[in-house]
Amino acid sequence: MDLPYEGEHCEEIRNRNIQEAKIHIKVSKDKLPFIIKAFESFYYHHNPMKRSLVLIMDFAENGSLEDFKGMKKELSRNLFIQAVQGVQALHYHGVYHLDLKVTFTF
Repeated sequence: MDLPYEGEHCEEIRNRNIQEAKIHIKVSKDKLPFIIKAFESFYYHHNPMKRSLVLIMDFAENGSLEDFKGMKKELSRNLFIQAVQGVQALHYHGVYHLDLKVTFTF
């Protein structure tokens, strides 16, 4: 995500993104089931006016759930159960994901 340097709103977004990355890294250390692992985060500077927050994560070799369109019912059921178990594990640790999407499900 590109993050501009200026403005109060930008600072709020930057802080929220940093907090999200820290939570993901902490949860990864807890080795929760069905949660892709994150290892570290840092800023990458594109140019003097732009930078991006980079999150180093495990490689999801099978892609995202979006790549499984037209899957068989049994596979769909198993993947749904795994997603629910992952969300349940996050909730148990006090983490609530407010933006779940198929593209975020690996």
